[in-house]
Amino acid sequence: MLASMDHFNNTERVMVANVPIQRAFALYHYIGDLFGWLAMAGFVFLVVLAIAWGCFLIMLGGFMFVPQEIVNGGWWSIGVGLSGWAG
Repeated sequence: MLASMDHFNNTERVMVANVPIQRAFALYHYIGDLFGWLAMAGFVFLVVLAIAWGCFLIMLGGFMFVPQEIVNGGWWSIGVGLSGWAG
């Protein structure tokens, strides 16, 4: 906060503030939009990981990690997971 004034208790309605005219240190100048870019990179990484995992399951036949009774019942959808199986 550069300046403040209590206008309820002050009869003079003039506020004076000292504003710097030279560059001041700001962390944003150094890191910029780093958090936003890291969040976007993390999202892209998770999407690529999900696609790679789906391709890996398809290469294995899609049924290696699923119990045989679920596969035989037709409740397994390759790359998506269990759909229609209530447990």
